[in-house]
Amino acid sequence: IDIEFISRDVEVNVLSLTRIINDSLPNVGSWRSFTLAGTSFPETLDSVGKNSSRVISRKEWALWKALRATALNRYPDFGDYGINHPNQPIEVEYLRPSANIRYSLPNEDNFFIIRGERIDRVPGQYFQLADQLTKSGKYCGRSYSWGDLYISACADREPGAGPGGSTEWRKVGFNHHFKVVMNQLAMMNAS
Repeated sequence: IDIEFISRDVEVNVLSLTRIINDSLPNVGSWRSFTLAGTSFPETLDSVGKNSSRVISRKEWALWKALRATALNRYPDFGDYGINHPNQPIEVEYLRPSANIRYSLPNEDNFFIIRGERIDRVPGQYFQLADQLTKSGKYCGRSYSWGDLYISACADREPGAGPGGSTEWRKVGFNHHFKVVMNQLAMMNAS
């Protein structure tokens, strides 16, 4: 089930979704796989002001955890869009995006987004954004993932480190997000 985008203004009714899964999906127990996917990551970062940061709830994770506490005929696997919106705008050459770091918070079930200026106006600003993240109290430490190592190296301005561009930082964010989700799923399965 792909619910795509979950707006911060929308509350998903877990009981209604439970009824849909139990009553409307034929033979769900015999399916090879069954996944619930969605995201609350915004389509654009316009809601995060320039040179600021914002915490956004990972509603897809909260919904999936809530479903695990209901009486389902079969519990879905978890799926999300990582640090992207399902309708991610196509990056066109003439667009000049703002530098940003998209960081999943493992202990808060949130995204932490730090946004800078347009990349073409302030080159090299990823160094400052990385430094801001490492000093924010939300950073998991350089040994948490390859992405966190990259963030730390940029924040410390280690020789040969970054800063990279938006493609590199998307890789950094996804790598960190995958580690967060894998750890969260492992903890859920252990309990």
